[in-house]
Amino acid sequence: MLHDPTAYPEPFSFKPERFLASDGSFQDDPLLSAVFGFGRRLCPGRHFVDSSLFLVVSCILSAFYVGPPKDEQGNELPVEIRDSGANSRCGLISRLGLVCGFLADTCSLRSRPLDFRCSITPRDSHAKDLIIAANMAAA
Repeated sequence: MLHDPTAYPEPFSFKPERFLASDGSFQDDPLLSAVFGFGRRLCPGRHFVDSSLFLVVSCILSAFYVGPPKDEQGNELPVEIRDSGANSRCGLISRLGLVCGFLADTCSLRSRPLDFRCSITPRDSHAKDLIIAANMAAA
């Protein structure tokens, strides 16, 4: 259902902008609830997953700046999508990762995101101190 080209033109292309309104605000899509199933087969953990992902992403973004990769001089590099070739070998099943919003290698029994480069740095000195304290407490 989420691959219907009438509802989603080019359904196997990564296009997050399809969920944005013309003014840039988020456009709610009623079809996305189909991801968790229907009726008796409705996923019982759907609210837990949504809440957990929101908390994880919020915590990461509150402490870190995530941006494009940088070279040794600190200049931003263009973002490259390096496909391992798995997506072309595995056909439709490997495209699941593209539909879910990330590039994934689903060619084997385990699924993992494809390699990508980015720059992750603490947002400020307070965030850096918090990260060091959390790391020392975990050790």
